[in-house]
Amino acid sequence: MMNAGFKRPAAMVTVLSLIGFSLGCQGETIGTDSGELSDYGTGGVTVASEVEAAIDLAVEEVRPQTFKFAVSVAGMVRANQNKTAVVGPIIEGTISEIFVDWGEPVKKGDVLAYLKSVDVGTAKAAYFQARAALRVAVANLERKKRLFDEKIVPEKDLLQAEAERTSVQAEADATEWTLHVIGFTEEEVATFSERHDLTAIMPIIAPISGVIVDRQAVIGAMADPSMELFTIMDLSTLWVDAAVYEKDLAKVRPGQQVEISIIAYPNETFSGRVSYIGNTLDKEKRTAVVRAVLKNGDRKIKPGMFVTVRILTTEKENATVLPEGAVLSKDGISVVVIQDADEYRLREVQMGMVADGRVEILAGLSFGERVVTSGHNQIAAQLLGRTKTDSEIGNKDD
Repeated sequence: MMNAGFKRPAAMVTVLSLIGFSLGCQGETIGTDSGELSDYGTGGVTVASEVEAAIDLAVEEVRPQTFKFAVSVAGMVRANQNKTAVVGPIIEGTISEIFVDWGEPVKKGDVLAYLKSVDVGTAKAAYFQARAALRVAVANLERKKRLFDEKIVPEKDLLQAEAERTSVQAEADATEWTLHVIGFTEEEVATFSERHDLTAIMPIIAPISGVIVDRQAVIGAMADPSMELFTIMDLSTLWVDAAVYEKDLAKVRPGQQVEISIIAYPNETFSGRVSYIGNTLDKEKRTAVVRAVLKNGDRKIKPGMFVTVRILTTEKENATVLPEGAVLSKDGISVVVIQDADEYRLREVQMGMVADGRVEILAGLSFGERVVTSGHNQIAAQLLGRTKTDSEIGNKDD
């Protein structure tokens, strides 16, 4: 006759809830003098095929695996602030032309817009005046040199001419530098110098390459240095800021690999490296910012996305790893159910780190052994609560 506890799933659950998993009630002492771990109890049981289906029996062979231990926390994607630029005018003026729109790529040095400004005309006029004064000073210095060589003028006149030329040169350089600060390139300055162009138009230049992610510029609107007309971001790399709890900070170091999961791409994992660990803690949350740099060549990831961050703090090769649920534990003793030929036995094991539903086994198992990962609660209960004559779960009378 089938064991009363395993006639059918409903009865089995009822009996098992009464039996439970209580270590120490049967079997011999776990462990040996040599420190090796042994089977828990004596003998084993076999399981009838119909019961295997009823308890959803599953067995996994122990194989060497790479075990990764990670600190998992929530995070948010941010733009790389080292590759972000907010662009506005240096002087006041009216926006006359705009050449870029939202989402458009730009290169460093591209003209984003033109600004009409009285100050531009004033700066150009000062530049032209300084250049003209410089030409006069240079000519005067050359004339003084000739006269001094012919002993017509004293040396002090030559020195005075040299000083005047140096002063005017400095003024000319300053006016040219003002034009560069406003936004004109050397080529543009050279061009309107040749044409003596006094047009009061100033270019607004892209300081970095990237994408226009914000544009506040409107044709005809007044603009001043306090305004942010364009925001440019180079999105090829991003920052991921994670909030790591104080208790886990000692495990985190710069350079560690980071795996990032995003709701928008459930079947993909993105990789990065820890680049920065915050120097202060949030007083209420007791967390510190840990930042990772994430490559984003295909531009799939967007600043502002919420992500799950796994910081890989430990990685072991050729480790013995099982699903965490395969290990049964009570009163400080951990055991698994192993399949030995046609029998099932309890084996004491020593657990290591636990991560992502997997547990490292430090001792008690060898590669190639087979461990029950589903239905093991029922088998363990039978092993611990069986009578001496019970040797098969679900055994029928002859």
